[in-house]
Amino acid sequence: NGAPGILPSFSDSGTFEDFYAAGGVSLDYRITDRTTVYTSAKTGYAGGGFQDFNAQAPFGIPQPSFPSSTSQSFELGAKGLFLDDKLFLNGAAFFNRIENGHTQVFDSATFSFFVEPLDYTTFGFEAEAQYQINDYWQVFGAVGLTESRFFDVEPGVPSGAINGNPLPNVPMWQANFRAVNTLPLDDIGLKGNIVTTGEIQFVDERPADIANSFTLDSYVVVNAQIGWENENFKFYAFGRNLTDTNIQVFGEQFAADPVAGPFVNAVTLQSTDRIVGFGGEIRF
Repeated sequence: NGAPGILPSFSDSGTFEDFYAAGGVSLDYRITDRTTVYTSAKTGYAGGGFQDFNAQAPFGIPQPSFPSSTSQSFELGAKGLFLDDKLFLNGAAFFNRIENGHTQVFDSATFSFFVEPLDYTTFGFEAEAQYQINDYWQVFGAVGLTESRFFDVEPGVPSGAINGNPLPNVPMWQANFRAVNTLPLDDIGLKGNIVTTGEIQFVDERPADIANSFTLDSYVVVNAQIGWENENFKFYAFGRNLTDTNIQVFGEQFAADPVAGPFVNAVTLQSTDRIVGFGGEIRF
């Protein structure tokens, strides 16, 4: 409609070619018939290319391509059964190095996303345990720590990334605990079992965007399920997010001026809150 700077028409095309090799090696060593240690080293690849949408097309600016991304991943862990096979333990440490990672950046000026290739590392550990207390109770717990850092970031990149800053939406701590009770009905002359499950999940706070403008809140989610089951049938009632916790899954900072502001922090909440329902399974 004659807006300044807008072209009456614009056509853009391009090609992207690349050669890559990916693979890895893993090794496990069985210390005993119940314990194993393992390690792995892998290299990965994600092809480069073009964005699905060119927000600058109305101004006659061609869509640039973004480069391929490569990764090197290393893991060292151990797992085993203990206490007459009642206790299962599993733990691993990991390190990942990603070059030209395809990070998604939101441009609040054009309300569109673009890919900015950035280098970063993630490292940490994961540990889990499962214990069969008796014929009725089983408990499960897990915890994970993840450190993430950008490196070799050039000053003044459009996303606002800075060397040493953590990645967006990557929590440092995550944990969950689950308890399962199995109540046989044979003692009262009925068939099958009543199975009750309770679960608590924790996710730590994490940066909302690449520029680390603000943080998304940590949250705790409580889930539960109770039902009857036998070898062939299973019927249950369940509840997800019973405390109706608001989970912030995405965040961006809007600014009238990217330097002077004013700034508004906006978050997107999980699309569903508390969920309750019924389900069933037939096995044959």
